[in-house]
Amino acid sequence: MRGCLRPFLRVVLSGVGPFRSGALDAVIDMLLATCLLAATFAADSSRASNFASGADSARVVPIPGIAIERDRAVSNARRRHPTASLTELTPRAGTRATPTLPELLAESPGAHVVQYGGLGAFSTVSLRGAPSNQVAVYLDGVPLTTAAYGTANLADVPLGDIERIEVWRGASPLLMGVAPGGGALNLVSHEIGARSLEARAARGGFETWDAAVAMGGRRGPLATRLAAGRLSTAGGFEYLDDNGTPFNANDDSLHARLNNRLESWQVMASATFDARRWRLTAREHWQRKDQGVPGLGAVPALATRLEREQFVTQLEAARPGHGAMPSLRALLAHTDTRDRFSDPRAELGLGRHDSNDRTRGAGAHLEFGWEDLPAGFAAQAAADARRDDARLRDALDPWADPPGSRRDVLGGAVAVQWRSPVDRLLLHSATRWDRFDDALASAGTLGTRITRVTRDFTSPQLGARLSLPAGLAARANWSRAERAPDFCELFGNQGSVLGSATLTPERSEAWDAGFEWAQRSVSAAWSHFESQHRDLIVYVRVSQSSVRAQNVSSARISGDEWSVHGRLPLGFAVTGSFTSQRAIDTGPVVYWNGRRLPQRPARQGYARLDWARHGFGAALDLQWIDDNPLDRYNRYSVEARRLLGARLAAPLAVGGLRAVLEGRNLTNDRATDVAGFPLPGRSLTIACEARLASDAPSRP
Repeated sequence: MRGCLRPFLRVVLSGVGPFRSGALDAVIDMLLATCLLAATFAADSSRASNFASGADSARVVPIPGIAIERDRAVSNARRRHPTASLTELTPRAGTRATPTLPELLAESPGAHVVQYGGLGAFSTVSLRGAPSNQVAVYLDGVPLTTAAYGTANLADVPLGDIERIEVWRGASPLLMGVAPGGGALNLVSHEIGARSLEARAARGGFETWDAAVAMGGRRGPLATRLAAGRLSTAGGFEYLDDNGTPFNANDDSLHARLNNRLESWQVMASATFDARRWRLTAREHWQRKDQGVPGLGAVPALATRLEREQFVTQLEAARPGHGAMPSLRALLAHTDTRDRFSDPRAELGLGRHDSNDRTRGAGAHLEFGWEDLPAGFAAQAAADARRDDARLRDALDPWADPPGSRRDVLGGAVAVQWRSPVDRLLLHSATRWDRFDDALASAGTLGTRITRVTRDFTSPQLGARLSLPAGLAARANWSRAERAPDFCELFGNQGSVLGSATLTPERSEAWDAGFEWAQRSVSAAWSHFESQHRDLIVYVRVSQSSVRAQNVSSARISGDEWSVHGRLPLGFAVTGSFTSQRAIDTGPVVYWNGRRLPQRPARQGYARLDWARHGFGAALDLQWIDDNPLDRYNRYSVEARRLLGARLAAPLAVGGLRAVLEGRNLTNDRATDVAGFPLPGRSLTIACEARLASDAPSRP
């Protein structure tokens, strides 16, 4: 067996770490010796057990299992990367009237959301201090972050029919796609097949309406599900206007937010067909929004608007493994996005714009794996091919529109896990290879320029997990990643983002280690993480209303994460998370060396107390974020804020109906997340939910 495994391990580990030939042979010998010792120990333990029981031969006694749907989903997520830091969030759990992605991500340790306003405004997420462009976002495995938009706008990420959100902090599964370095979000839509008919309507402050309906069913091998929703708000909340003088409070005054209206629609349709061992799935997601872009609080933009329409199409065929046959998953996906940005009066200060941009992406993904190989091994492999193209049009821009830009990516990944016979130790190793072929077109004062670049990236990972007595487990991970700048960072977009055509790819190396403890209904976790970045790409403010992507030659980020969850007597439950981190510029420029990187608070936390019994529910939560700098000189900063929320839920007299009352920012803290972009104050929302038909168990 050693002769068979040695070439296989050499191929897998060849891209992992700066191993020399002798060191690589030593690592392989160590792994093989560990496997041999573990197998010998397992065999001795088995013989001793059989001798003690008087058995003549080993006997397998089947034990009936208990199927729990939500736990099954969690194990499926962890199987992709069993040693990584993973948090799973459920949008429809608890007592939320209108769940939003920024609010949900506040529950995860290490996640920091940057918001440029209230409901529907542009917002991004940073995981463990990594830039938002290092966080990949997927919808059922289909990337929503593309070559055109490497930074996902959380306001555009659909939540209408999402069952859970997988938050991968740090190392993420390489089989999903290009390794971003900072982590990944994967939104998993509702299970297709259960008979259901649900409806919800909510009315909130600032003339906010939110309505959604979902239905599903099955007939023979065919199952379908349809969900639709509409959200609208005037967004006219009251905010504190500092008159553009943040250090002089004498001229501050209260004003209503103008040009902040939002209307959005979304539809998610899906169908599955079971044919013997194969499952064929088709999904279609459509989203459209029309919103104002109010700009700064001190200098509002009254005529600036943004429209977006997006289609995401997915075709999937999957088959579980059986014996020596591997599990298979083939995926075809296509995304088509149109963005219309209008600033006819140059209110954002970057000239007049009337852009009509179209970006498209098409990709194919093939994944297969063996879950139960001899000697405790499991292996998965994947291959990807994707093309993204963008056509930028601006009727009011002084330059001629450039021809289209495109990016072709070919990639593949291999992952291997090994479990000890007593399931105490798990080792994970994975490597991903990607080739980027760019044909980038830009327009400027010197005319149109075409740049052709081909780059090869390698992203290795190593991980280990050790189960200890009393429900304790230790884990550690190491990873390395590279990322090419996206089209928005290179060319700019939507009026307020300036491009930098000279950006170079960023590289990062990260590791983390920690402990997890779970005992009955209580669990807790702690992790320490560190990452070193070279040529880090960050957005830096260059004027009151614009930012430009720049390379930071060197940066170091380190910190600690804590999380706890427990179910208490009498229907109570507690959830909490806390993150402490240091993000320091370590580059050679003396003015920036030793300064904190912008938009990375040193400390932030979240705490929530829930109660649910006999259909009634209540929750009280608190989110706090320390001050954090806005510029590389650390002269300007966002003040610390504390946001308190509360929710009540009660069943109505009519069967299947439930009312939810939710209050946000109850202390009416007039905060800003990014200087000059105010956040809403106190708001109340009341929702009515109806579950008219369902095969699934009711929520508490």
